[in-house]
Amino acid sequence: MAEYLNLGKFKVTQLSSYFEPLVLAAVGVVSKLMNHQQQMNLLDQTKTLAESALQMLYAAKEGGGNPKVDLSVALGGNLCQSQRAPPGGACHIWEERWKVDLVSLPQLEKCAQDLGSTSKAVGSSMAQLLTCAAQGNEDYTGVAARETAQALKTLAQAARGVAASTGDPAGARAMLDSAWDVMEGSALLIQEAKEALVSPGDAESQQRLAQVAKAVSHSLNNCVNCLPGQKDVDVALKSIGESSKKLLVESLPPSSKSFQEAQSELNQAAADLNQAAGEVVHSTRGQSGELAAASGKFSEDFDEFLDAGIEMAGQAQTKEDQIQVIGNLKNISMASSKLLLAAKSLSVDPGAPNAKNLLAAAARAVTESINQLITLCTQQAPGQKECDNALRELETVKEMLENASEPVSDQSYFDCIEGVMENSKVLGEAMAGISQNAKTGDLPIFGECVGVASKALCGLTEAAAQAAYLVGISDPNSQAGQQGLVDPIQFARANQAIQMACQNLVDPASSPSQVLSAATIVAKHTSALCNACRIASSKTANPVAKRHFVQSAKEVANSTANLVKTIKASHTHDAILEAAQLMKEAVDDIMVTLNEAASEVGMVGNMVDSIAEAMSKLDEGTLSDPKGSFVDYQTTVVKFCRAIAVTAQEMMTKAVTNPEELGGLASQMTTDYGHLASQGRMAAATAEPEEIGFQIRTRVQELGHSCIFLVQKAGALQICPTDAYTKRELIECTRAVSEKVSLVLSALQAGNKGTQACITAASAVSGIIADLDTTILFAAAGTLNAENNESFADHRENILKTAKALVEDTKLLVSGAASSQERLAQAAQSSASTITQLAEVVKLGAASLGSDDPETQSLSTPVVPEEACSSAFLLAIGSFGLQEVGNHMSQNSQPC
Repeated sequence: MAEYLNLGKFKVTQLSSYFEPLVLAAVGVVSKLMNHQQQMNLLDQTKTLAESALQMLYAAKEGGGNPKVDLSVALGGNLCQSQRAPPGGACHIWEERWKVDLVSLPQLEKCAQDLGSTSKAVGSSMAQLLTCAAQGNEDYTGVAARETAQALKTLAQAARGVAASTGDPAGARAMLDSAWDVMEGSALLIQEAKEALVSPGDAESQQRLAQVAKAVSHSLNNCVNCLPGQKDVDVALKSIGESSKKLLVESLPPSSKSFQEAQSELNQAAADLNQAAGEVVHSTRGQSGELAAASGKFSEDFDEFLDAGIEMAGQAQTKEDQIQVIGNLKNISMASSKLLLAAKSLSVDPGAPNAKNLLAAAARAVTESINQLITLCTQQAPGQKECDNALRELETVKEMLENASEPVSDQSYFDCIEGVMENSKVLGEAMAGISQNAKTGDLPIFGECVGVASKALCGLTEAAAQAAYLVGISDPNSQAGQQGLVDPIQFARANQAIQMACQNLVDPASSPSQVLSAATIVAKHTSALCNACRIASSKTANPVAKRHFVQSAKEVANSTANLVKTIKASHTHDAILEAAQLMKEAVDDIMVTLNEAASEVGMVGNMVDSIAEAMSKLDEGTLSDPKGSFVDYQTTVVKFCRAIAVTAQEMMTKAVTNPEELGGLASQMTTDYGHLASQGRMAAATAEPEEIGFQIRTRVQELGHSCIFLVQKAGALQICPTDAYTKRELIECTRAVSEKVSLVLSALQAGNKGTQACITAASAVSGIIADLDTTILFAAAGTLNAENNESFADHRENILKTAKALVEDTKLLVSGAASSQERLAQAAQSSASTITQLAEVVKLGAASLGSDDPETQSLSTPVVPEEACSSAFLLAIGSFGLQEVGNHMSQNSQPC
């Protein structure tokens, strides 16, 4: 035989293929034999043949060294163990075989444990087989196949032992059928793995392999579920699931029992369920029959507990309480299912890691869930909340009687006596009602009586405490109290107000006005607290207390400042503004791009609409508070006017040389006019007088009409670039645009008459200053001589008169800067003329002193340059605008 096996690797495979039909034929012949003893002998001999063949194939594999033989060996091993019960009258033969196997096989519990642990080994080896086959590794695939065959052999033996040991023929047959399915699927799986080795990357082969593996895994689960006790656990799990469906209804039926009866039944059912859970845990350490009985009892107790819990939920006074009870019942249902699953897993494989810990944790979860439900139902009992509230209220007013040295209210002594009498009467009636309803079991009315008694007792206590305080202060031997450093009542009120305001601040539903009001309240009370701490710190002589007061006030102030800062979120303003500006610029760029893309094919409708929209905004009401001056807006308008004029000239040139570029220029003109219209509106609003503003607005609108005509002609020329008539019209439109731009600039110049006058006057004064500096040099050198023997007295009157006139002109200049451009221009011209006259008369007066006294000449002449410098400064300020420089000019007019 060894020589035969060594002839070639393929002959080993051929030899293994002979055993399958041989074994199947022998099994088929068993049902046809009429002699019982012959049937038994044939089965024994078939088994011996299969086992001998298996050993021979192992030896052949070890001698030949071919990894693929493992696949055939595994297949032969599975088939020799797959002895399925034959149909018909041959079933008694298998029943006899069970009795025979019972002698040679271990006991039922040992077989059941072997089946559970071996099922996991089979699953693990099959997973390894799938991985190796998918990778195309023949060596490891052969090893995995051999391990799978060995595990299947152990599984088949354990399944036969379970079938032979059980007293239920139907259960035994189900176990063997499930084991047969596992063997059959395993054989198919190994065959598919063998084929997958030929083409490792074949997707179809891999898909078939995965499907077969899934079917084998399902068969393994069915085989495990056929173990004694497993089906009973499954039935219990199913029963718990069906019972839990009662919790899914939208509304529960009203309770037909009293609260005491429902609570008593719930407590009894909870105790039974908890005991049943303990029995389930204990049964996992015993035989499988114990687990089946414990699971069934647990399922029955759970059903009774669930009915009692639903009855208790019907006793709930509010919908919220009912939802809480139902939620706890769902938790108990989930915990019960986990307990049975953990018990089932442990019974299948007691040696599994952490299985016992999982079972113990599941049992604790059931007990804790039951306790939570009992506690919740106790707290929701009618009258329970009222009793709890009454105890809390009485605990609060109890302090009043222990320390009656402070007033409780503003009631007089006789008011307190009357309050005590009234509350005593109400308290007596309420106590009688409590006793009566407690006996009759009318719990709702019992709760009402408890609430009334609590209020009456609190009122009685407050009145008694106030009366005790009044009696104490009326005693001649009593001493008046001394005012403390701080007022505790003030601090308590401030604390309450601040807490309520802070709740409004953090509430997302608060409106901006509510947030502002809450912030005001916080600031008000924190400020009062800081002042109180400051006063207390100044009054106390204790340095530690003084330091605490100061530190507390500082912390309150810092916390308030941080709160206000957080509300304003000023640190995010810059980032938000920057992001908004970037977004605006991005949108503008998109619009420009779209307009350019549309204009390239002659579509200028959007650009015409944009210009028309900008024109319409010029007619809207003026802004109430412009942010800049007329000069600022004038500068911006002039810039965009020049840009439009340059673009118009380029369009004239491109119309002749390159018409396809007119679209981009038209889009640029549209954008520039939009900015010009916006700034022109502001310039018109700040122009003085109003006629100038109206003129600016009109000129800008006329420019807009010309721009629309030019853009339209540009679009028409792009559609027909060779149209000479359209080119001539476009050139005329560019000239019209240039003309309208000049009109806008002239309107702006008219609105800036005073500024121009200030600039001219300042230039003239600068020349006067230079001339006076020359005169000072002559005086210092002693060469400044008098003319015609004039004396200083001849010029003194003119100097004083001119100086007074300059003072008046300076006043007019200041007032003109704050009024209109016309008055500013007049004041600037008058000031320049007066300073010129003053310089002339001063020069003549200085010269009349004679060169014999150069020191006096040097002292009298520099006064005029100082005056001229001040006037020049005022004129320079006036050239920057009107409204923003009025006050500044008033401050700088003093040197004059």
